[in-house]
Formats: sequence, structure tokens, C-alpha cells
Amino acid sequence: MTYRSRMLIVSSIGLAATAGIGLYAYFGVYVHGREEHLAQSISRLVLGDFDKQRVVRIELERKDELAVLVRAGVDSHQLPAWRMEKPVESDADGLEINSLLGVLAGLESRRSLPAADPGSLDRYGLAPPRVLWRLRFEDGSGAELRVGKVNPFDRSLYLQPGAGREILVAEGYLDRALDKRVFDLRQKRLLVVEPAHVDELVLKKRSTRIALRRHAVGWQIVEPVQDRADDDRVRSILQLLRNLQALRFIDRPASLAGYGLDSPALELHVRTGESWQRVALAEGSLEVNRDKAFARVLPDGATIEVRRHVVGSLDRSLFDLQAKAPLVFERSAVYRIKSTTRDGLLVLERSDPPEGAAGETPSWSLVSPRPAGAKAYRVHAFLTALAGLRAVRFCGDKGTGELSRFGLAPPARSISLFDKNGQSLGELRLGGQETEGVHAVGSSRPQICLLPLAAIRRLPLDPDSFLDEPAGPHRVREKP
Repeated sequence: MTYRSRMLIVSSIGLAATAGIGLYAYFGVYVHGREEHLAQSISRLVLGDFDKQRVVRIELERKDELAVLVRAGVDSHQLPAWRMEKPVESDADGLEINSLLGVLAGLESRRSLPAADPGSLDRYGLAPPRVLWRLRFEDGSGAELRVGKVNPFDRSLYLQPGAGREILVAEGYLDRALDKRVFDLRQKRLLVVEPAHVDELVLKKRSTRIALRRHAVGWQIVEPVQDRADDDRVRSILQLLRNLQALRFIDRPASLAGYGLDSPALELHVRTGESWQRVALAEGSLEVNRDKAFARVLPDGATIEVRRHVVGSLDRSLFDLQAKAPLVFERSAVYRIKSTTRDGLLVLERSDPPEGAAGETPSWSLVSPRPAGAKAYRVHAFLTALAGLRAVRFCGDKGTGELSRFGLAPPARSISLFDKNGQSLGELRLGGQETEGVHAVGSSRPQICLLPLAAIRRLPLDPDSFLDEPAGPHRVREKP
């Protein structure tokens, strides 16, 4: 045998030995250790190893309460949905229940105590248990968990996985997840509303009805007038409805009248696709509840206490819901600003950086009354203030011939905006001033608007306000 052959054989034996050691390390040590660790983890599980997706029934029993919940398909997020059968028939809080099942499935004990006897059960708060959970699985089998006291010294929680079983000690922080009441498991959201999917919103008050409908360009008021709606205000109402939650359920009230719901001050109707949801809101009419607010899902839902401030936030007038910006424009589209008064003309123009100039931003310059460079941030502040104008009152229609009465024919000042191609983006005309503000008409509203005086003051007239170096005798430059 040659030297080369002997070396190949020795190398092969070495590789085989190394591989053998590696296989032993993986299967004999790592895999075995992992399996042992998994077995130990499973042994610490209070309810054993079970799949929470197999749970079809949950019972909660306390000294003064009993709740029964059953699986009812899946929700819109493909998570298990739940219904409450007792003490009332209603939707259950799927998020709360699925979270509870997650806790039960992973619930571990730190150690166990000797077999339970009647004396020890009472000492650990398990005779009777403070909370008793019963689970039923798809195959008919079940599990039970008894929740006892929390040790005030080391914050240990005492548990028992069934009558006659050993007492287990778990971390005290788990008590918050296990100590539930019927109210916690009941669905507290009054309406299932996703603001982005709502197509129609109706507010009904005792004497008025306001209907709004979603269009491609935003929300429109269709009743009692045809007008553009304030999109932000509508979104705010829908978000409030989405988050409207029960503080307390009053399942069998003696009379709706005591809660103001026999003739509610406000009803809100929400349409998503072909489905309508309706809720009535009112304030209490009895001496004991006049400082509280109540709601009822129509037509025959439970009487529910809700946060009082929410009712006030949902009760909106027609003016609240109307769009109030006299001039609507896209700030990034503005290339020319023209402000005309009886005393002069102010013109600002925008220049884009050369094509391919990375990191450079558009610049602004003053064209009239004299050519000069302008501070871009000051122009941006001007456009932001202009876009943020909102009417505090409508004073009439601008087509009724009343412009002169409000100092708008001719106006004291007009502001016009133009795009890159010189096309008009809109115009705002400012007129007479009164205590509350300044009268104005804009190209985006059919009404004569009253604008806050403080907001108008953020629209400077002086060209020097925009200059890099404001000119004037009041600015004295010191010699270096």
C-alpha cells in the first residue's frame, strides 16, 4: 500500500469519526436535551398541553356570577368568534377571550404543594375557588382551573387544575389575566364600525335630520342641504362610534324613560354596504343619573351606560358638519402667489432646482413690488396659514348680491394662487372687519364666511416679511 493510499484511509477514518461525534452531539445531546426541556416545560403547564383552537365552550363561575360562552365561527380577522349564552345572549369580546385562552394554554406553575385537604383549600382561597374556569374541547373532553388567593408576601398565585388535584403555585401577575367577570367577557363595543368602509352617516335629532354620503372626492351632505362636508369632522365622528364602549349594562330596565331613551336626543345611523347599524343616545332623566349618558343599539338592544363626553362630541349641528375652508388647494402645486390690496401688489414666485440636482429644494423670490430673494420657510408659513383658514360663521350666500354689505365688492384684499402653468388654483377675497373677525369669500365655498381675526393676521401684507434681509430704517447693521 502506498503512502498516499494510507493517508486517504486515515483521513476517511478521521472524517467518519468527526461525523460520528457530530451526530452524537446533535441527536444524543442537543435533541435529547431539547426533548427533555420540552418535556419539563409541558410538565409545568397547569392544564397540560392543549390547542386553544380546539376550545368550543368556556364557563366562568364566581360566587355571584355565571357566564357561558360558545364558539361561533371566526371573525373578520379569521380569529375565533364567541357568543355569550348566559347570563344574557349577546356577542362576546373575542379579543378578551382569545387572549384568555392564550394565557390558559401557556399557564405554568413554579412548584406544587402537597395534596389538597379541606383545611389547605380554605387557606389558599380554593374552598370555594375565587374564580372557576371550565373548558370544553371539540372531542368532548374538558379541563378545569380553580383560581385561589394571591399570597401578599411573595405575590404567589394559588391554582388547582380540578377538584382533588394538587395545589400549584404560579406567578402572581397572572391573577389579572385570570380574574375576570362577566362584564369583561361581554362585547363592550356598541357598533362594529370601520371608518374607512362606511358609506353613509345619518344624524337624527328631535327636529333635524342630517344625512352624509361618501363620494369619490370626500364626504358630501345630502340632507337638509347639498354641500361639501368637513371630512375631518366626519372621520372624527366615525372614530368615536368605532370606539364607543359600554361602561355598564342595564339589561332589564324598568323603563327606558328613566334613561332618556324613550325619546332620545340623538340617533346615529351608519351604513356599510347594504348593512345599517343604529344607536340612540341620551342623558339620564332621573335625579340619580342626570350626570350620566346612556345608549341603546336599535331596535331592541340593552340599555348601556357610556361616557358622557362622547355624547356631546357626537351631537353635531349642520354647521359643524359643513366644510368651512373658503380656499382649498394643494400647497405643493403653488408656483405663484398674488396678493392685491387698494394700496399695492405683492407677487411671489417659485423656482424649482435644476433637474438632477440632488438634495436641493425649491426657492422663492419676490417679484413685486421689487425683485428680491424670499425666505422659503416664510412662504410656506403663509401658505399653511392660508390653507388652515376656517369659517366661524356663514353670513349668507355670495350669489345673493350682498357682497358690498360685507365690504367685499370691491374687497379690501384678494389673494390668488396659480400653478406651474399659470392656471388658477383658487382665490380668497377679504372684506370688512367686525369684532369676531373678517368677512371673506373664497373660490371653494358658496357662502360668505366670517374668518377669525387672529388667523387673518398670520397672512402678512408687508413684502419685507418675506425677504432674506428685511429692509428699512429700523434695521441698522453694525460694522464688523
